[in-house]
Amino acid sequence: MLRRTLTACFAVASFGWTVSGETSDPTLAARDLPADIASECRPAGCAREGGYVTRWIGRARAADLFLVLRETCESEGCPAWLVRRDPAGTTTTLLTLSGEFRFDTAAGPYPAVHTRTELTAAYASYNRYEWDGTRYVRMHTRLVHRVDGVECGNETECDAAAREALAGGAPDRAVRIWQEVHGVAWI
Repeated sequence: MLRRTLTACFAVASFGWTVSGETSDPTLAARDLPADIASECRPAGCAREGGYVTRWIGRARAADLFLVLRETCESEGCPAWLVRRDPAGTTTTLLTLSGEFRFDTAAGPYPAVHTRTELTAAYASYNRYEWDGTRYVRMHTRLVHRVDGVECGNETECDAAAREALAGGAPDRAVRIWQEVHGVAWI
């Protein structure tokens, strides 16, 4: 009897929750996307209308946050977007993302965003964006060198990696690092 009563109370509470406009899994329809995102696909010729995938990230100051991605992407480096929908249903693009990214939800009401973007075969950029109360601002950028697909950091860190490779019996790797990072020409 107690089990039935608890189940019934839970069902009524769930129904009341969803009836009031609050769903347990908010969604963002393609027709509700901000204009800048919807127009992004038109010149590129998406395979079909609504070629986006949206994922609910969480709530922030009475608004829902969504990650919007293209469903199919013909080229590398397709953008993704962080979108806010306020209680009135208005959607706004907060940040356009490229490359790899992750969210740090412990940063405050809006998550901090960490990105990694390959600039060239030899360089990558790490960025951190934080919410300043009105918009996302880039707070930190770190450029790193990459030699043979392995990141070694800034010039000082790469020089240390080259010396370590030399001491470890890998002179070829040490030379490649010095050539790539410091522009040292070897004969």
